[in-house]
Amino acid sequence: MSRPAIVLLGALLLALVPATAAQARELLQNGDFEQGTSGWSGLGISDGCAPHGGSDALELAADGSASFAQQNVDGPLGDGSYTLTGWLLVDSGSPEISVHFVWLDGNGSELIHTSDTLSGVTSYGSFSLDSARPSGAESLRVRIVVDAGPGVVCIDDVSLDGPPAPPPTAIPTATTPPSPTAAPPTNTPPPRSQPPHRSRRQPRSQEPRPRQPRPSRSSTAALSRAWTAGASTAASCAS
Repeated sequence: MSRPAIVLLGALLLALVPATAAQARELLQNGDFEQGTSGWSGLGISDGCAPHGGSDALELAADGSASFAQQNVDGPLGDGSYTLTGWLLVDSGSPEISVHFVWLDGNGSELIHTSDTLSGVTSYGSFSLDSARPSGAESLRVRIVVDAGPGVVCIDDVSLDGPPAPPPTAIPTATTPPSPTAAPPTNTPPPRSQPPHRSRRQPRSQEPRPRQPRPSRSSTAALSRAWTAGASTAASCAS
C-alpha cells in the first residue's frame, strides 16, 4: 500500500472515532450524587454513604418496607438500546436489591417493565442493565429498589447511556398566497368639452336681383336739353 493511501486510511479512521463515541449520550442528572439527592425521588433515600468516587453517595435504607430511588427521563427518546450502569455496596443487613427500566407512553402509563436482581457485596461492585426502547414509549423511568430489610445499601456513579434523540419534526409554516399584482393605471384622457351649439344662419337667397337698365348717352343728353329748356321757359314767364 502506498504512503498516501495509508495516510488517507488513517485520517478516515480518526474521523470515525468521534462519530462512534457520539452515538451515546448521558441521560441522568446528578448520577454521581455530588449534589446530594438532587434530581432523584423515592422513599428512604439520603446521602452520606461512603462514596465510590467523589465525595458523596446515595444511601437506601430498608427497615421493614422497601425503599427506592428513581429518576424520570423525558422524551423525545431515540430508538435503540439503553444501558444503566452503576456501583453499589451493602453497608448492613442482607437486603434484596433490584434495578428497573419502566417504559411509559405519552400519557404516563406503563408499557413495559424490565428488571434485574443484584447480588449485594460488602465492597463496591458494578451492575448493569440493558433495555431497548419499545414502540410507543415516550419517556423512561429508572428505579433502584432495596427490599426485605433491615439493611442499608450505598449507590454511586450511576449512568444511563442512550441513543441520540431524533431530530425535531419540522412544523409546516403557513404560506401566505402572493397578493395579486395590481394593473398599472391607464392614463385615460379627460373627455373634450364640446363647444356651445351655434345656430347656423340661413343662407342668403342666391336669386339674382333685377338689374335696372342704365340710360344710354343719347337719352341722357336729351334729358339734359329738356331740363335746360324748361328752366329757360320758367325764367321767361317769371319776367
